Amino acid sequence: MNYSQIAIGIFVCSLAFFVVYLILIVYFKSLILSGQDVKFRNSYPYEIYSKLSITNRILLYCSLFLNGALGALGLFFSFLSFDSSYSFIIGIVYSISFLCLVASNVLPLNFYKSHLLTSLCGILGFSFASILSCFITVIPGALGTDQTFFLPICIIVGVLGFLVFLSCFNPKLLSWARMDKAEENGKTIYLKPKVNYLATYEWLVYIFYNIVSLIIFISLFF
Repeated sequence: MNYSQIAIGIFVCSLAFFVVYLILIVYFKSLILSGQDVKFRNSYPYEIYSKLSITNRILLYCSLFLNGALGALGLFFSFLSFDSSYSFIIGIVYSISFLCLVASNVLPLNFYKSHLLTSLCGILGFSFASILSCFITVIPGALGTDQTFFLPICIIVGVLGFLVFLSCFNPKLLSWARMDKAEENGKTIYLKPKVNYLATYEWLVYIFYNIVSLIIFISLFF
């Protein structure tokens, strides 16, 4: 069994756990937490987890961790199969950054330094690896002998990488801890902003990792 076959098997399991995670998080968010002030656009993942029962939290954690761990392995082995130093670097960056993003997913802002470090590593790592993947067919020696990587896949992955990279220059990212000030019955209260861009990016980039995993998984059959 070669590396691409190993990657295919791992991707199947990883994407299955991603589907389970999506179903669970949407179900818990829509029904169990209905009416509470937790929205995907302004709430960090851990904020949603913390409002659930221990049993429900364990279900989410298991599906999240298995998706992240297997997804990281799948990306590593798939790029390892291209048999070059260039593809090996891409696989390593994807794997480490995916695990970092999963870690930030569960780290509360009480540990804000760790949360920010893992979150930024996950987001920037995805961008860097995806942009490198975009040029894998044009850089001499980036693919091993008799290896192919379809141009449409390079374009899709590259576009996602560049979009994430450009989004990092959003000045509103710097207000990741800001609360909106409001008045209620003569008292000053603080509310979540309508959009917290760091929280939104964490959700989106986690989805992007799985989109790239799916695309790479499909490409391994050709």
